[in-house]
Amino acid sequence: MRKLLFVGGLGAAHEFGGELTKNKFLTKRLRDFFDKLIIVDTYRSRSKPWRLWKLPFILLMNPNTPIIFSTSYGNVYWLHRILKAVFPKRKIVLWVIGGDLHLEVERGRYQVDFLKSLQYLLVEGQAMKDALCRQGVENVKVIPNFKDISLSPSLHCHTPYGSSEVLRLVFFSRIMPDKGCDLILDLAHKLNERGYRDKFVIDFYGPIASDYSERFGSILDTLPNVQYRGSLDLLSESGYVTLASYHLTLFPTFWSGEGFPGVIVDSFISGLPILASDWGLNKELVDKETGFVVPAHDTTVMLSIVSDVINGVIDLEPLAQNARRRAVNYDVSHVVTKELVERIFE
Repeated sequence: MRKLLFVGGLGAAHEFGGELTKNKFLTKRLRDFFDKLIIVDTYRSRSKPWRLWKLPFILLMNPNTPIIFSTSYGNVYWLHRILKAVFPKRKIVLWVIGGDLHLEVERGRYQVDFLKSLQYLLVEGQAMKDALCRQGVENVKVIPNFKDISLSPSLHCHTPYGSSEVLRLVFFSRIMPDKGCDLILDLAHKLNERGYRDKFVIDFYGPIASDYSERFGSILDTLPNVQYRGSLDLLSESGYVTLASYHLTLFPTFWSGEGFPGVIVDSFISGLPILASDWGLNKELVDKETGFVVPAHDTTVMLSIVSDVINGVIDLEPLAQNARRRAVNYDVSHVVTKELVERIFE
């Protein structure tokens, strides 16, 4: 019997987020290649430590079973050290979540020798691989983020934008300043001041950071054409049908942990061009065929682009069609293949 131990955050079926959503797709796909997939869910394990109590027993009962860590390395660093001491020959793959591992190595938080002892590190972009290789970590392979594109909404759900209509802009991620939410609110104020109040709307989806909720709500009260819409279920087609009703994704993030944002793949699946910041891996993923990359921490270029769209200077429809075609490259069945699994555990 071919077995695999999977350690990472999944959460409940109704819980979403970068790591949780990715791992739900990943574990579903891995079941196609293993007779038994043993899952240890690390989500909120610090506040719910009993989720990890079974791990020592599982390790002892499965001494030769390979392991995938699919979480932030900080969540499993000490576990990795212990495993290398107790089971030095066990094959362990780190499926990296986030985009700051190389920065933590640079700061001295993690030892290069321990990373080199992994079977592979699977990172989400070439820039991350290059940075780790410069630090002496060469057992690195680039595996982009992925989603299930079978959930892609049918073409009739997409309505091309015409300059006589209201431009529908959307943000869907964790709602906090570092994700660029203040920048989006500032953009809305500036567009309204230019006389475009009736020409656009902005909708926000996602969990609101607790220390930002009051400020976010108070600013929304001053913007009649900006709304908070709750959460999106992007494990079902209905979430993508909702996204397909918009014309452009706003993603001016400058979050330090940004890797390959699932927001980008979700936008591609929904046929949405993206206006993203030059941050993390964004410029590896978004180009002039699928959207716009603008300077981080600044609304000047964002304001110019959105104004040009409203005024009919920029046509979003070719970008929307390209985005939808690009989604195929990030389908979970295209990215996570039998050949990949065999390669990383050979």
